[in-house]
Amino acid sequence: MSYNPGFMRSRLTIPALILAVGLGACGGAQPGSAPPPASAMRAAAPADTGLAAYLPAAGAPAGWTRSKPPQAYSADNLWEFIDGAAETYVGFGVQDALSAGYTFGGADVSIEIYEASDSLHAFGIYTQERAPAPQAVPVGAEGYANSNVLVFWKGPCYVKLIAASADKPGSAALAALASAISEKLPAGAPLPGELTAYPQKNLVPHSIKLVPKDVLGQSYFANGFEAGYQDGPVASRLIVIPCATPAEATASLGRYRAFVGQGGKVRTPSPRVGDEAFAADDRYSGRVVAVRSGATLVISVGAASDAAGSALIADYLRARRLDTR
Repeated sequence: MSYNPGFMRSRLTIPALILAVGLGACGGAQPGSAPPPASAMRAAAPADTGLAAYLPAAGAPAGWTRSKPPQAYSADNLWEFIDGAAETYVGFGVQDALSAGYTFGGADVSIEIYEASDSLHAFGIYTQERAPAPQAVPVGAEGYANSNVLVFWKGPCYVKLIAASADKPGSAALAALASAISEKLPAGAPLPGELTAYPQKNLVPHSIKLVPKDVLGQSYFANGFEAGYQDGPVASRLIVIPCATPAEATASLGRYRAFVGQGGKVRTPSPRVGDEAFAADDRYSGRVVAVRSGATLVISVGAASDAAGSALIADYLRARRLDTR
């Protein structure tokens, strides 16, 4: 039925008018009485819940106001917000996300918060999108910025602040807003030791990352770590894959050896590192040295020689105290 203002006005009959007057006499202000305070007339603003609880209140930090209400997303509809990247984020365990808008001196900034399954996977998303030579900022566990973007991670959360302009609100104001969010985020569990054992010599800065699945294109390699190395003109990678048990690691190493041998050449004798190992020329990845030590697999890809790959792996195992020789 279409809306008819005349019809609606005709519904205000005399009895309805009498009822309205009666309500005013019963519960409203009496003639000559003071009006209720404005605070009593305003409904209390609902408290932010979920990821919105990590957002700063208006005016904190100074000068910032919320311009767009929080919009929540789940893994089921994340594609509506970041179509094309949603599958990657869900692969890192993102189940909840949020967007909101803030303004500072007329400059608009959008905030995105993604909650991963744990600190490691929040770090993983961050490393997937981290710039090759980031300008570090002291926000969260680690962060970086460019002209209009500030990104950081802390605990299970990955956070982006994106300004509409490259000139406003400025790096200091953007960092202040990011810090206000970071202070509210949970600390989360420390990152695993696999990430701290990478040898520093020739390590490419900011290259360590988490690969949640299909490491080296193998479905049985999951939740691996990868770092880049540059030794003169030779670029290589060092990949670490923790397994649940030594038996699982042995089985996975055997499957990888068989895969490499299908189109490449497995060389003997194997490098004398770890509990078992092999070297090979893989038609996809080039030179490979793969080692099992206990329940951990360490694979060098692209090293200048078998000896160079084995030495890098040995350095890693010593740092992790996994060298069983």
